[in-house]
Amino acid sequence: GYLSATSRSTLGAASSTGWTWDQLMLAAWGIGSLAVAAVIARGTWQLHRAAQGAATATLDGVLVALTTNAGPGVRCFGTPRILLPSHLAALEPGRRALLVRHEREHVRAGDPYLLIVSLAALGAMPWNPALWYIARRLRAALELDCDARVLAAGGDVHDYGNLLLTVAASQRPLRLPAYLAFAATQSPLERRIRAM
Repeated sequence: GYLSATSRSTLGAASSTGWTWDQLMLAAWGIGSLAVAAVIARGTWQLHRAAQGAATATLDGVLVALTTNAGPGVRCFGTPRILLPSHLAALEPGRRALLVRHEREHVRAGDPYLLIVSLAALGAMPWNPALWYIARRLRAALELDCDARVLAAGGDVHDYGNLLLTVAASQRPLRLPAYLAFAATQSPLERRIRAM
C-alpha cells in the first residue's frame, strides 16, 4: 500500500525530470572531480609562471629559481625545481644553506611524486573525507621526515628551528593549493619544531 505508492511517486518524479539517483550522484562526482582538477590546474599554472619568470642562481651548490613570492618550495609538476623567494636568498649563508638543503632533500627523496599521487587520488574521489585527511597527514609526514634528514646531515636544531620560524614569518601570500608546493607554513609548524 503506502510503500508501493511512495516508490511509484519517487520513480515518477525521477522519470519526469529525466535523472535517476545514480545519474545525479555520478554528475555530482564528476563536478567535484572537475572542481578539484580546476584548482590543481590553476595552482600548477601559477607555479609554472613563477618558475618561468624567475631568475636562476646557484646557491650552496644547487640551482634554484629566485621568485618574487612563490616558495620556498619545490615545483612538483614536470621536472622538480626548487623555488626560493629572493628575500630569503639574502639570509646569512648558514641559514640559507639549511633552507636549500631542506628543499633539495624533498627532491632527492622523491616527495613531489608522492604528492602527485595524492593529488590524483583527491581528484578521483573528492567526496572522500578520509582521503583528504590521509593526504594532509602525508604532507605533514613528508615534512617531518625531511626535517629529520636535514638534521641528521649535520644541521643545528636551534638554527633550523629559527629558520622555520623566519620562513613562516616572512611568507608572502600566493594563492596556491596547499598540496602543490612544499612550504614551511603549510604543515603544522609547532609539531615540526616539537619533533626536533
